[in-house]
Amino acid sequence: MNFKDIVKKHTTIEWRMEPFPHAIIDNFFPQDIFDKISDVTTEEVTDIKRENTTSLELNKSEFGLEGSSQSFRIPVNLMGKEGGTTFFSDVISAEKIITLASYDDFYGYYPYHQSTRNGLLGAHVDHSSLDKNFHFANSIFYSHKVWEKEWKGETILFGRNGMVPKVYIEPKPNRMIFFIHSNQSFHGVNTIKCPEGTTRNTYYMDYYLAQRDIPELRENIKNMGYSRSLNWTYHPTTFIPFFPLGMGSFTTKGLKESIKYLKSYVAYLFFRINTISKLRFRYFDQIRNLKKKLSNQ
Repeated sequence: MNFKDIVKKHTTIEWRMEPFPHAIIDNFFPQDIFDKISDVTTEEVTDIKRENTTSLELNKSEFGLEGSSQSFRIPVNLMGKEGGTTFFSDVISAEKIITLASYDDFYGYYPYHQSTRNGLLGAHVDHSSLDKNFHFANSIFYSHKVWEKEWKGETILFGRNGMVPKVYIEPKPNRMIFFIHSNQSFHGVNTIKCPEGTTRNTYYMDYYLAQRDIPELRENIKNMGYSRSLNWTYHPTTFIPFFPLGMGSFTTKGLKESIKYLKSYVAYLFFRINTISKLRFRYFDQIRNLKKKLSNQ
């Protein structure tokens, strides 16, 4: 399959800045190719790796690619191998990007997810790095054949503290979304209201940069019109405990189940605050140095 034509079709990407840089592309694959992808049945997808059943990760199954058909692999091959990096050319050179598909067995993060009725994914930031390469972007592709608006299940982009939903992206079939990932790129999935027997199907891919390329990335994003600072710190995937979908989503059941997420959240806050402090000190040092130079003139 020639992915170059698909990539070329979407060379112009409209980046939206709030709450953090993201882009939406509808009708991503030509209809005949999307039909092949969406025709893959639930029974054909057998390489299940993980099932999530907590109040912050509910009714979601994650799958690898073992034993899957060529049609099933199409989105992963494009997003992670054949041209997927070029979609971020506005922010960094494609040659500098490393994808999750570059790692054996996706480093234990699996690229295909199925979610069922009443499922949700609480506000979280993904793992920050692999092999000292910083995780700077995500892509998500919706591969279900049909989705009705009243079934909800939107991808939610939250404010920088993960407590306020800002943007709801409807999971329309054949829609691709991209977003820049930092330690403040909280995202999740709204509660799903599809009928029993229907699944919300998504492929996702992560993108990484060497630490030396982060300053260039930060500068390019600033030039695109994003005025806030973007920072990267070392942390695992971190969920907001107790409030999966914002302040109004607290439940007594979630209170008990959120305890297991609390440790990683506290660690995340420590590193995030520490990073902000270092940046502030660096800023004040620059001001002091400038004052010294001016006073010596």
